[in-house]
Amino acid sequence: METRKRTKIFNVLMAVLIAVIVFCGIMTAGALRGWFSSDGFAYSEDVKGIVNIERSGVGYTLDEKTQLKDGDVIDTGTSSSASVIAGKNTVYISEDTEAELSGLEKERLDISLDDGELFAVLDKGDQFRKVEAGSCEISSDGSVFSVNVQTGSAGINVFDGSITVKSGDEKKSAKKGQTVSIVGDEMTVSDLEAGSLNDFNIEKAKTAGEDGHDICFSGSELDKVTADREAEIKKTEKQKKKHEAEVIAAAESGQSGASGAGSGSGSQAVKLCTVQIECSSVLSNMGQLKSGKESFVPSNGVILASSSVEFREGDTAFDILKRACDTAGIQLEYSYTPAYGSYYIEGINNLYEFDCGSRSGWTYRVNGWMPNYGSSSYKMKEGDVLVWSYTCNGI
Repeated sequence: METRKRTKIFNVLMAVLIAVIVFCGIMTAGALRGWFSSDGFAYSEDVKGIVNIERSGVGYTLDEKTQLKDGDVIDTGTSSSASVIAGKNTVYISEDTEAELSGLEKERLDISLDDGELFAVLDKGDQFRKVEAGSCEISSDGSVFSVNVQTGSAGINVFDGSITVKSGDEKKSAKKGQTVSIVGDEMTVSDLEAGSLNDFNIEKAKTAGEDGHDICFSGSELDKVTADREAEIKKTEKQKKKHEAEVIAAAESGQSGASGAGSGSGSQAVKLCTVQIECSSVLSNMGQLKSGKESFVPSNGVILASSSVEFREGDTAFDILKRACDTAGIQLEYSYTPAYGSYYIEGINNLYEFDCGSRSGWTYRVNGWMPNYGSSSYKMKEGDVLVWSYTCNGI
């Protein structure tokens, strides 16, 4: 009898202990994930796909309306995104991005962007301090801008208001309709072109405009960029289907073997990107242009309008340029630099380096940012927007 009583008491104690352990676990997890926090300064919103958050060394999936804390690291994967609402300000975080948040306890947002892209809509400047993007620091009293960081380079597009960018000992300001490019120790400010924007920038810029911000591009301008790209993609897809049909028909009639390029289960999938070649910078610097070069500068500054180009895994920005020029009959001259293991673009459409000033030459951007390495080192990805630009103000 006594033994049964002890066993019963032991079982009750064990049940209580287990309940306490489970309760403590729930409380610990809840405290870590902010379940019991009162409404704070910053929280997550519009979480799409799988987005991870790391807090105090512990990682888990980010949910909607999660209260955010200093030191939180938000990591988006491919095809995933999230927004951070910090007071009156909104920061959209694009896919494949890692961003660390701080300053939230003081109700003044700081963001450290190690890799990827974000779009900031600042409606209250005193609730924002800065974005650390690679080697640069971006501050603003209230504006709409995007930041893209890749290894050794960064690009900042200003859609409304103004920003100040500091990189090393150099400091520059950029206003609405301008873009800042940082490659290594070089920082340049130039005009922002709608055609250089990727889909993420276009979508968020349109949202900001619809919310009342006076951004540098109208909704119709951005819609036209999107429509032109879609039209080019459809055109390319139509040509691709026509070509495939011709290959199949030829194979069935015995005119070609089954070993044609791209056939078979081991063939690589064909992808699409968009390429444009422009020299609009020259139009504002015609006084510096070498005599006799005027005929190579189109009146609208566009040498090759936005066009879709097929490519396969491993193709580079240089490959796309060469293919586009060959197809359109545009003159292209380049040389190989063994020291860098890369091709150097000397001239396109008979416009060469130094033809329009001592700092003029060709440069390229992918999705609005400028890589700090040669075009033959950048491997293209599906949907990339490649823009080759002739600049008169420094490469």
